[in-house]
Amino acid sequence: MKTIFKLFTSKLLIMGIIILLQLGVFIAALNLLNDKIPYFYIISGTIAAIFVLYIVNADINPVYKVAWIIPIIALPLFGAGAYALFGKKKLSHKKRESFINATEGINDLLVQNKEIIEKLQEKDSFIYDMARYIYADSSFPAHKAEEIAYFKSGEEYFERLKIELLKAENYIFLEFYIIATGEMWQSILDILKQKILEGVDVRLIYDDVGSLIRLPHNYSQYIESLGIKVFVFNKFKPIIDAQLNNRTHRKIVVIDGKMAFTGGINLADEYINKKKLFGHWKDTGVCINGSGVKNFTLMFLLLWSVKYGKEDYLKYDIKADNTDGEDYIIPFSDSPADNKNVYENAYLKMIYNAKEYVFINTPYLILDYEIKTALVTAARSGVDVRIMVPHTPDKKSVFALTKAFYTELIKKGVKVYEYLPGFIHSKLIVADGKYAIVGTSNIDFRSFYLHFECGVVIYSKKVAEEITKDYLETTIISRQITENMTNYGIVYRLLQAILRLFAPLL
Repeated sequence: MKTIFKLFTSKLLIMGIIILLQLGVFIAALNLLNDKIPYFYIISGTIAAIFVLYIVNADINPVYKVAWIIPIIALPLFGAGAYALFGKKKLSHKKRESFINATEGINDLLVQNKEIIEKLQEKDSFIYDMARYIYADSSFPAHKAEEIAYFKSGEEYFERLKIELLKAENYIFLEFYIIATGEMWQSILDILKQKILEGVDVRLIYDDVGSLIRLPHNYSQYIESLGIKVFVFNKFKPIIDAQLNNRTHRKIVVIDGKMAFTGGINLADEYINKKKLFGHWKDTGVCINGSGVKNFTLMFLLLWSVKYGKEDYLKYDIKADNTDGEDYIIPFSDSPADNKNVYENAYLKMIYNAKEYVFINTPYLILDYEIKTALVTAARSGVDVRIMVPHTPDKKSVFALTKAFYTELIKKGVKVYEYLPGFIHSKLIVADGKYAIVGTSNIDFRSFYLHFECGVVIYSKKVAEEITKDYLETTIISRQITENMTNYGIVYRLLQAILRLFAPLL
């Protein structure tokens, strides 16, 4: 009874009802227009034609265009209205301006060390090209890595994170899509409370939609009462608004500008298998040490400044690069505040450059034309291309869409695996025993186009081999999907076809 009462009084349910009422009013208004206004079909057809022409000429992904054009043609005013509300991928003008203002003064710290880029040019032409591209489109430079630690599970990540948090002396910055009450978050929170008493500056950004049903009402007020500064990103409001699509999906921890963590792991018990939702939860992450941490520090502060205003970024500068050694990193961020699809383009460069193998983990596989073409081209060129997805899904409709791509990929030489123990949430790509990207982005339209994401391009034989070893060991407990396993029934195939048509909108 208590659970039912909690459900019916939850903020999410109430807001959902309010949004449905708004949709109902909108649809009723369209019906009224249909009955009362002469030449309704001429007017609605004209509006649809204007929107279709605009979309056709827009600088957006062709698949995204088709997904919107069909509903606009089928239901002109409803489709056009929906596009006006939800079709914009970029942030509002006001929010974009706030980001532009926040970047003033930050570029003085995001300067590419010439000696680093020259060493990359000497060592490896591909990583040199990748560094130049990411710097051009995201402004984040390449760095020498003093340490790169790869975590093949949320449990390993969690243990190292606690150790490093306890060492903090000046500041701790945390940014996560999900925080949830439970053992993992409480352990972190206990450390943060201790650090507050020691005078450490502790700041937390978490996404409101990601954490909405995982935290008590007004939880941010409780956190602030402990002395932790909080930014609840893009608060969920019961209005139909395209900006609800723009979430911070990043996972960042920065400690004193010396150590940074990222990867797929959020601060919730399922990520360390203390809570079983979809079988065993497989996730991965990395931590880095050295001047590359500055990239993550500035990523965090840029988003923080949207609410709290610019700071003196210079006080977060750290020592110059040590240019000795073999390992290099490019920590980067991708933002819906611009049209630069940095994360997707980094994946594309990695796939097209692969000579021997390219292995990918992703919990959701919703391919656009560019990624699909790259995967198939690599496989047809003799590259061992493997993609691992969950066997037990967290979202059945998205899993049905993921499986809609199986047949085409398998027929053209791409190997697809499902993680049999449960759900794989890891987001990484590794290639040729030298290159990897570990971060927060799924292979889907939301991650590539709508969310704030981050990752680390890694040039390290040691780390790439660790990731590859973990990947191959994981395939042993997974199943490879064969073509005869994709002979789904006609109803299921029809559902997949519909979902695939509207994949960019999911």
